Amino acid sequence: MNGTPDMLWQTDRDGRCTYVSETLSAFVGRSAQQQLGDDWLTAVHSDDRERVLGQLHERMRAGNSFLIAFRLRRADGTWEIVKSAGVPHLRDGELVGYMGGVYVVQDVPRKHPGVMAKIERIHAVPNKAKRCRAEQPADLMSVARLTESR
Repeated sequence: MNGTPDMLWQTDRDGRCTYVSETLSAFVGRSAQQQLGDDWLTAVHSDDRERVLGQLHERMRAGNSFLIAFRLRRADGTWEIVKSAGVPHLRDGELVGYMGGVYVVQDVPRKHPGVMAKIERIHAVPNKAKRCRAEQPADLMSVARLTESR
């Protein structure tokens, strides 16, 4: 999954980070190893951490997809407003974790018109379909391809 221009991540079933793409590591200026477990939270603005962690755990416990906005520190120390979208990752029908991506809010509309609206529609799907799930690890690339749709 490295080599993609998208900022991607993956967790275990308890929500602990198990993978961060090279692009996301470069964005925050920390190695993938430095972001594993809950250490990725050090790049989230201190005023947003508790809310973000609470929302993530709530949605993960319910097995739902999510879209959460927060401030993330760039490698140069500046703050960006980002949205992180995640979907359950299933293997043989069992939840093994979550996978998703991080998008800088002001970059998405400029670089990829219509993508944020698609992400918002995907996030609304669980109300009708109950869950949006990624059945295969390769489906993480489907999340990445959202930015290539236009």
